[in-house]
Amino acid sequence: MHRSIRTFTGSSADRVWNTGEEIARGLITTHMEVGFEAWLRIKLGELNQWIALVPRARHFGGHQWYFVCPTTSRNASVLWMPPGGHLIMGFAS
Repeated sequence: MHRSIRTFTGSSADRVWNTGEEIARGLITTHMEVGFEAWLRIKLGELNQWIALVPRARHFGGHQWYFVCPTTSRNASVLWMPPGGHLIMGFAS
């Protein structure tokens, strides 16, 4: 399965996932500014979900962005949707 996503602040990316034929098409939109509201929007079929993003300071400078899991409100590095699910959630980091 081919999955390629590249997003930038205030950008949208239309992506197609396939294994020789199209199996899914989605739109991913991001807005990221340190110290301000940041989010990721995923539109995939009937799914239209907004996920908050938070920056966390790194030990040697800079910051790293994390998703805020919509079900647990914990920081997550990875998003996933369980088979048959209707909501994208995060793995705790």
